Amino acid sequence: MKKLKILALLLTAVMSLSVTACGGDPSSDSKAESSSSESSEDTFDYEYSSSEIDASVGQTMTWGSYSFFVPDGMTLKDGDTFDENDPRYFSIQKSSLSSYDFKTEDSEENMMNTYNYNKKTYTNGQFDVEDTYGGIKWTGFQYDGFGTPGFEAYTTIDGVYLRVSCTCHAFDSDIAKAILGSIKIVPEGSSADTATEPAEETTEAPTEAPTTAVELAQTIDMKVGKVGIPKGYTEMKNAAPAQYVMRNDETGGKISYVCMSGSADEDIEKQLKSLDGVKKEAWTINGRDWVGYTPYDNCYCLAADGSSEHIRIDIDYGTMEEIEKLVSCIEFTE
Repeated sequence: MKKLKILALLLTAVMSLSVTACGGDPSSDSKAESSSSESSEDTFDYEYSSSEIDASVGQTMTWGSYSFFVPDGMTLKDGDTFDENDPRYFSIQKSSLSSYDFKTEDSEENMMNTYNYNKKTYTNGQFDVEDTYGGIKWTGFQYDGFGTPGFEAYTTIDGVYLRVSCTCHAFDSDIAKAILGSIKIVPEGSSADTATEPAEETTEAPTEAPTTAVELAQTIDMKVGKVGIPKGYTEMKNAAPAQYVMRNDETGGKISYVCMSGSADEDIEKQLKSLDGVKKEAWTINGRDWVGYTPYDNCYCLAADGSSEHIRIDIDYGTMEEIEKLVSCIEFTE
């Protein structure tokens, strides 16, 4: 009798293993489907689509010795988890799983050691990448993060070794190009200072419109009125009447016009919340009041109210003289 009981137990165990191997438990399929569904949802959150973020609209920010472009819809996270004041680290992110994490390395050896370790780690669908964005040459590799592309890349800017880990986009995506191509080393005494100390009052802006006529290539109908586009600029994006983006053919500087609801003052105040120490400035240009700020040399953000909406002009690499010319080409609808 005792032998029969042992034999029965052995048969039960074997049958149980057979059912498991064949996937006989319906609840197992349910759990697998549930797990797959959860993984799919995570991937969806992890890979936010390019339609959610417009790579041509945003603002230039500074941290440590860097200035860079942050698209609207993404935020700047200073430092790292262990030290939020560490100027060697910063992230441009939409969420903790969708970010561009930058780190300054102490030496080329340290940079390559970390890069090579990551290259051995993220091997799924991996291939090498290399390109130049905004005059900056990036070298790295792209990989498949379970259905979502990510990449690791490094560069050297003015002798500074910089590495980036992206967990949300392909290396050649518009957003990656906009962010990676915008990185600049802040000249000592300019934006590095304005990032921590209030800027001095400026008297540089003119109080009257330029007296010389500007030769226009075309006129764009925007929500605040008509915006004249001078000759010597190449169109990058035309989403009028809400947005227009162009590039200065001579300097390579980018100019973005954006029309939005609310007041110009509220718009600028909202942006300044993430720019500690940068001071809001006021200008009177072409007989109209403008508010804005200068995060570093040759970069300006200014806005003015129209009859129902306001227009914001973001200039990456420009001058006040250029601003005078561009503003003189705007005919507000009163």
